[in-house]
Amino acid sequence: RPECCVRGTVGMIVGEFLRWMAMVGPEQRASATGPLVRAWLGGDLDDQERQGIEALMTILLDDPDRRVRRALAEVLADAPEAPHAVVLGLAQDEEEIAALVVGRSPVLIDAELVDIAALAGETVQVAAAGRRPVSPALAAALAEVGAASALVALIENRQAAIPHFSLDRIVERAGHEREVRQAMLARAGVPIAIRQTLL
Repeated sequence: RPECCVRGTVGMIVGEFLRWMAMVGPEQRASATGPLVRAWLGGDLDDQERQGIEALMTILLDDPDRRVRRALAEVLADAPEAPHAVVLGLAQDEEEIAALVVGRSPVLIDAELVDIAALAGETVQVAAAGRRPVSPALAAALAEVGAASALVALIENRQAAIPHFSLDRIVERAGHEREVRQAMLARAGVPIAIRQTLL
């Protein structure tokens, strides 16, 4: 039965779990994913079990059902020990799933976040802008390419280190947007010269 398989997932070899996955529906696969990944994060496994589950996480990245991939992202999003390759794969998934890890994962490095922000849609850009913290490099990238909603999220993020030249760029690109203008005027530390251009 699927629930038995879920409880016994940790001790399974990869092939056995894959055979089980092939016999059940997406809801059952999604339900099994969370406990599987939490067991890996918990650390109470031997090396063989950890390697097997890490291999399974890589396979789950390609699961055709988004519920399975979302379950994977939800568990890994805040984990500093999450496998980098798996998190990076999730960051390139559809927007709702990518946003979970882009907005929260400590595993993603600045260069990756900059590249993701440049290519991502609005939902993922907003998630990137809401990270705690946002580095100057990521802030500069979002200032260049971010949608208006992402710019508002960036400006409102008190842990975003936005360079002055990026504040200028935001005003140049989106200073006509009411929400952007209001957020900029409300942000502490914005130079007077920039404030004056918005009035």
